[in-house]
Parts: sequence; C-alpha cells; structure tokens
Amino acid sequence: MALVLGCEVLAMSGCASPMPEVRSDPASAALELRPDSAQLVAEPRHSERDVTRVEPDALVLDEENSIFFALSSSRVAASEGLKLRRHADDLVENEARRVILIGHADNLGSHGFNLAVSEKRVNEVSRQLRSYGVAASQIRRYAVGSEKMPKNCRSEICRKKMRRVDLIFSK
Repeated sequence: MALVLGCEVLAMSGCASPMPEVRSDPASAALELRPDSAQLVAEPRHSERDVTRVEPDALVLDEENSIFFALSSSRVAASEGLKLRRHADDLVENEARRVILIGHADNLGSHGFNLAVSEKRVNEVSRQLRSYGVAASQIRRYAVGSEKMPKNCRSEICRKKMRRVDLIFSK
C-alpha cells in the first residue's frame, strides 16, 4: 500500500501577499498556488514523482528537504539547523523563490497535541528562516499533525521520520 504525499507548488512567482496563519488541513494531499487567487489551496494530487511512500513499516523521504525533531519537541537540533541555514541562504539569494513549510507529528499523542506540536515546529522553522534573512513573503506555513501518518507506521524508526517539517520549494 502506498501513501502518496506529493507536494507541487505552481505559479508561485509574483506572490507578494502577507504570510497567512498556520493552517491545518488534514484532508489535503498536495498544495497548489492558484494564479487567479494568489491563495494556497489544498487539492488531492497523485504523481509518480511523489517524495513520500510507505514501504513495510518505513517511510522514504527527501531528507535534505526535511527538518527532523525529537519526540514532543519543536527545538531544531544543531545538525538540522545547518541544513536549514543552507536552505535559508538559497532563499535569500533567490528572492523570487518560495517555500511551503508542512509540519508533521507521530501518532503518540492526541490529535490536538499532535496538531499543536506540528504547528510549533512549523513556527520554529519559519522563525529561524526569518532570522537568517528570508522574507516573510517567501514563506507559507501549514500543520497537518499526525493526519498524514501511514497506518502501518508502527516502529520507532518510522515514527521518528514523522516528526518533521517538510520544505517544499517553488521552482
């Protein structure tokens, strides 16, 4: 069984609207920027290029574009901070480029707790990007909690991969 979490960002250049609040949309499978409304909207999308797939009790992720966290934490570890700094430098250098931050959590807490911790993670990654000089207009934030966690993700290795913020960049 494959979990498809494909995130493609379309037509993001030229979007200078203020940064929206963190949104929680567990039903969404992908995010898209509609050029006519300059708003991010959630739409289901399936693609062979999807980054996340479920394999027997394991996730395959693009780890370079994910910031991982300790259990119940929103603190960015030093090693993850170095990765985040590289992304920030790229965003500062390319002002037209945008990033969507998507916060995740494992399934060890309640729905409300997992959503709150994923929002804190997204806010912390956003705060650090801003501290490195990334403009607020380049950042969009979403929290999905544990809603996107595959049902067969039962091992600690799999749960650890769910404690993350994905960075999805415009092209």
